[in-house]
Amino acid sequence: MTNRAPPDDPQLARVLARFECGQLSGQMTLMYWLKMGRSVWQIESELARLQESSREGERQHFAELGKLLKRHREGCLRIAAMVGSGVDSDLPARTDAEGIAFCRRLFDWSCQQSGEASVALYSLGSPALLSAATDEIVLWLGEQAVLRPGSDALEIGCGIGRFEEALAPVLGTVTGVDISTEMVQRAQARCRNLPNVSIQLSEGKNLSGFEDASFDLVLAIDSFPYLFQSGWSLLARHFEEARRVLRPGGSLVVLELSYGRSLEADRADFAKLALASSLEIVVNGDQPFHAWDGNAFVAQRGRT
Repeated sequence: MTNRAPPDDPQLARVLARFECGQLSGQMTLMYWLKMGRSVWQIESELARLQESSREGERQHFAELGKLLKRHREGCLRIAAMVGSGVDSDLPARTDAEGIAFCRRLFDWSCQQSGEASVALYSLGSPALLSAATDEIVLWLGEQAVLRPGSDALEIGCGIGRFEEALAPVLGTVTGVDISTEMVQRAQARCRNLPNVSIQLSEGKNLSGFEDASFDLVLAIDSFPYLFQSGWSLLARHFEEARRVLRPGGSLVVLELSYGRSLEADRADFAKLALASSLEIVVNGDQPFHAWDGNAFVAQRGRT
């Protein structure tokens, strides 16, 4: 129990409660705080108040959060400006084409503001934090036995190429596609010395540039929420396309299906989409990561 008064904002109170009980990392906590429209100065002030009114153990938690904010203050200022710009929107698109165009504008602009934050706001704009989060996901992928030496992988929405770079030493080939010209250019520069990596600009409508049964692994890491926002038909088409380009026994890994919904809703929709695409569910909504609170889904194409 605590004697301190909870924050006036119920949403912030829930975020801080998750942080205090270890369900949310410090960087995710700061990201959510910034996404609520708070300035860095407001967060600093609120953290000071929380430390003053908390017991010793809780005070230490908030002190560590304050140190994290101080170390990454410049990145947090940039993220606060990105959030306050109004460029991003949670509104669903009226058509697939409108959704794709919105995402292209958003990610071209976001990449210009901060390459790291454009693919993961919770990186706080820090290459080191982003690298650590990437390593955690790659480790989990290895535990799922989907990273087989010599195999071929495709990432839908590759961003700045962080996973292509990380997976190149492990796999036979890694192909990344993205609809953002800015991100494709960043990814190509990042992976220019990796001969088994290919980065391509995509129209975002489907995977028509790839032949049937040409990959052992299809990754969608924090990209499907934007397909979801663009429309169910576009999301469903990418599930069908993923199955088409997978070889028998290949896996589709989706990390985050949508934003702002319950895990139960995402699990139900993942099951529906996998069934419609003749994919077998392996993982349906696990939360295996520390740095990031993303939900993990895995489906597999049958071996026949």
